[in-house]
Amino acid sequence: MRCLPPDDVIAALESAVFLRVISRAEFEDLRAHSPTRLRATLAQAEIGAQSGYETHARLRLRRAGFVVRSQVYVPGAGHLDNVIDDLVDLETDGREFHQDSFFDDRRRDLAVQWMGLRVLRIPATLVDTDWDYVEETVSRMVLDGRRRHDPRGRRRHDLRPP
Repeated sequence: MRCLPPDDVIAALESAVFLRVISRAEFEDLRAHSPTRLRATLAQAEIGAQSGYETHARLRLRRAGFVVRSQVYVPGAGHLDNVIDDLVDLETDGREFHQDSFFDDRRRDLAVQWMGLRVLRIPATLVDTDWDYVEETVSRMVLDGRRRHDPRGRRRHDLRPP
């Protein structure tokens, strides 16, 4: 934790909990007893991200001013990687977990689209290799989603946490 950039520290810890290398209790204990200089960094960590790419995307999008919620459960679709401004679902797919689930992923996308969210499904490596393009695409999709908003100011879907 002393040697890595802050986002990598957060991604590593979130992944360690997801992979059950450390328990939630150990994670919370580590956060509570970390050196003062690391506390602000560790305060950004959340339990639930299923990959370091998801974590990096969430942190970068929040720094860009978006409201991002991770692992939002949607009936008929399951857990979504990152929901941005309740308008866009950003799915970061790693080859090792998604190459055999092409059909299921597209079926999930249909369920999410039906609820009124736009889906952006990207190869996870784009988070590292072409982030500016991903962020610009998310920005345009959020703007388009705001334009499609109900004229009375209500959203066409409800993605509040259970």
